Amino acid sequence: MSTRSTYPPGVPCWVAQLSPDIDESRQFYAAVFGWTFDNVAGEADPPFLIASVRGDRVASLAGPVDLGTWITAVAVADLAAARRAAAPAGGSAPGDSVEIATLGHFHRLEDPAGTEVHIAQLFEGRGAVRRNEPSAWSMSSLRVADPSSATPFYLSLFGWEAEEFGPVTLFRLSGYRGEEPDQPVLREVVATMEQVDAYPVWRPDFWVDETDAAAETALARGGQVIAAPADTDLGFRTAVLADPTGGTFSVSRHST
Repeated sequence: MSTRSTYPPGVPCWVAQLSPDIDESRQFYAAVFGWTFDNVAGEADPPFLIASVRGDRVASLAGPVDLGTWITAVAVADLAAARRAAAPAGGSAPGDSVEIATLGHFHRLEDPAGTEVHIAQLFEGRGAVRRNEPSAWSMSSLRVADPSSATPFYLSLFGWEAEEFGPVTLFRLSGYRGEEPDQPVLREVVATMEQVDAYPVWRPDFWVDETDAAAETALARGGQVIAAPADTDLGFRTAVLADPTGGTFSVSRHST
């Protein structure tokens, strides 16, 4: 188990599910992860639900959007400067920035492969509190058809370094020390990347007590099992799931 109160620039700091039906998403994730929710939106605004585990925030649900998806946000020191840097790095920064009263200022970017990634200038002490424990976010993986097109963007914008590790690329932030003892990879690793022939997306992984049970619950609550629970070479039992609105994510536990 680990908790965090600060996120240095360049470190992924938040995940959110964007949903066409927030109430359906709320019921699904409450069943799968046992999350509780607090609506922090104004009375005249669409719901914005902060999800918590044992009283500490771990993620959010927002919308409405046409199709459910999960997004990952990376902490930056200066949101405006990071927005300006997106285009020279080969990406774009469409739309307006958004202030979320309990978290900070966010802006949506697109990398050169068209993958949506968000940047966040957090309020002090904000971001995901619980990490790398059951029902909490562990790490996000960039899944893209052409890693070579996306890699320079992230290295330029966030100061990451890329390291090949078999079929996976590890994104490292030199000098950063992540969660200990529970982070499943080297403590400088802040994200991973996989080459896939599919729509580009940042997919979050969440730890669970039992991978098979989480998959069964997802099915019972109207979700899908995209990849059945299986043991990996890294010592985890992992499954890829989708919620009823189409948002995909993975769940993992130590298989030892």
